[in-house]
Amino acid sequence: MTLLHFERWSSRVARAALSLACFSVALNSLGAQRVDNAEHRSFTIRDFRTESGVVIPTATIVYGTYGHLNAARDNAILLPSHYMANHHGYEWLIGPGKALDTSRVFLVATELFGNGKSSSPSNTPEPLHGPRFPVTTIRDNVAAVHELLAADLGISHLRAIIGFSMGAQQAFQWAVSYPGFADRIVATSGTAKTWPHGVVRLEGQIAALTADAAFNGGDYTSPPAKGLSAFGMVWAGWLYSQEWWRRELWRTNSAPGATFETVVERFRSNFIPGGDANDLILQARTWQQHDVSTTPGMNGDIAKALASIRDPFLYMPSETDMYFPINDATYEASLMKTVTFAPIKSLWGHTAGAASNPADAAFLNTTIAKFLGGASASAQTIKPALPASGAKRPPGAREGFVTASDGARLFYRVIGKGNDTLVAIHGGPGVDLESIAGDFAPLGLKHVVIFYDQRGAGRSTLPADTTTLNATQQIADLEAVRVHFGINKLTLIAHSYGPLLAATYAIAHPDHMRRMIFLGPVPPRRGDFWKRFADNANARMDSTVRQKSASANRRLMTATTDSDIVSACRDYWAAAMIPRLAEPSRSLPLIRSDLCASDAQGIRFGLTTTNRLVMNSYGDWDIRPQLRTLQVPTLIIHGENEAIPMDLVEEWVSSLPHATLIKVPRAAHFAYAERADVVWPSVEAFLAKR
Repeated sequence: MTLLHFERWSSRVARAALSLACFSVALNSLGAQRVDNAEHRSFTIRDFRTESGVVIPTATIVYGTYGHLNAARDNAILLPSHYMANHHGYEWLIGPGKALDTSRVFLVATELFGNGKSSSPSNTPEPLHGPRFPVTTIRDNVAAVHELLAADLGISHLRAIIGFSMGAQQAFQWAVSYPGFADRIVATSGTAKTWPHGVVRLEGQIAALTADAAFNGGDYTSPPAKGLSAFGMVWAGWLYSQEWWRRELWRTNSAPGATFETVVERFRSNFIPGGDANDLILQARTWQQHDVSTTPGMNGDIAKALASIRDPFLYMPSETDMYFPINDATYEASLMKTVTFAPIKSLWGHTAGAASNPADAAFLNTTIAKFLGGASASAQTIKPALPASGAKRPPGAREGFVTASDGARLFYRVIGKGNDTLVAIHGGPGVDLESIAGDFAPLGLKHVVIFYDQRGAGRSTLPADTTTLNATQQIADLEAVRVHFGINKLTLIAHSYGPLLAATYAIAHPDHMRRMIFLGPVPPRRGDFWKRFADNANARMDSTVRQKSASANRRLMTATTDSDIVSACRDYWAAAMIPRLAEPSRSLPLIRSDLCASDAQGIRFGLTTTNRLVMNSYGDWDIRPQLRTLQVPTLIIHGENEAIPMDLVEEWVSSLPHATLIKVPRAAHFAYAERADVVWPSVEAFLAKR
């Protein structure tokens, strides 16, 4: 995880010994001569107040500089350190032919509090010695370096900030705390927030260290050797990817005769040479607490914090990083406006972000150099900004992605304000949130409304493994949405197929349910539903409409461009809406949602694949017995002219103990648009009941 003790390595070290204790040795396999022209410096701040309120009487930051600061003081680049590293940790970027040429730029490489050189538990006198040293946050470190730059170097603006790992955490914090302070920002193998999985991982590593009786609550008289050994072994399992171990890639930078056993023993006995236990814990706590959304003014809103970043931002996660998983990085990037997203395709896990092998070193240097020079992103760059489509984000809406239990990404949109939160479930299941979002907009006047695209539709993941398109996974995805937004009890408002998903979720998670609203629902049992629905729909279409629908469906399957897909989609729904409306000529102009406004590939996949597979997974469903156990207040609204037979819908009411049915005249499948004057007042009256 770190680039430690670089002063001990040279171009021959990688071939002479395997020092996986710190992956500086992995970098040595590049065979590059160390750049050892850093000027070693330190800066002291008197009475430095940490975010916790504890004041450090003498806070020292150790740092190094490379190159020369020009007269205008505008050629500086900041390189903030990572876990337990010193200021030599970025020399894989420095030198002729690399991204940072010290004949042109001035580099400032700072060392985090707690590394044993800057102010740390191990080198601070009482009353803050050892375990009494305060936890210093990433923001504490950034604030201290901001003062260093101004007071010690006279720098008021940076050409760039480049950070790896905890250095990437600092880069994100700089972007949020000091917008515009740097022209450009680069983050490799690190995220804007330490997400819960990362907190748990770090807690396990701290626990391994403190379990040694010799640790003595941090007041040890000699190093807790057993704890340090256990700490190293726990850390080792996370540093590289599983495939890195399976392919025995450790052999590429090991001494002749090295074995798996000697590699493991190196982690056990010498993971961080000379590392002090309290220092290790302090920086782990710094790592755990990192979250740019807790920056003053961001109110714990990660989307707001990331959207506030205005500096051009190169985000380079490692695709196999287990410290900062690619899914976390992808989610964060989706919330950023100025991001260039360039994942590192590597088996070297977390270390890929610090050039631990020649391929990654070349990719990092080339990509970063182009970015700093203002060049366009390379062909390998991925920018996960929201996909281009016909959909328009409503004013004030927030958009992003929820990561499902299997890593799939579920696109969401949040609108409205109020004390009540509703989760809206679209029908299909192969359509997407755009099919209801426009018509559900009135809900946003009094409530927060969360829409999301179900997997296999819209802008959510279109899975290559289509076995995940099933009812069970749909329930798990809805639970992921609940957890992501921190909602204890859900109020679900669902249309068409959506009520079947809402009800099966309620059966699986009754303790997380508050209320349900069903609009134009499919029935709670299959029975002869499909036949009766098809008969009703066909009776409302003449031969011309049926032919147009069939033709559009065939075009949807064979279209080769996005525009052709959208065109086929519009032709399909122009025909398919007719049997779904009570009075098409009157009702069509009333519909504000757009079933063809989302991502073109998502539209096609949803209509041609997801619809079929998800509905087939329900089999010959009949959930009436389970519904009788639910104590969830439920409002059901159904158009009197709906092709879904009313008597089948009434089975919801006879099965749910606390259900009410409202039959809407002159309305069919889209009653909320056809008769908004009836539907939305009824919904608001239901929601007003406590």
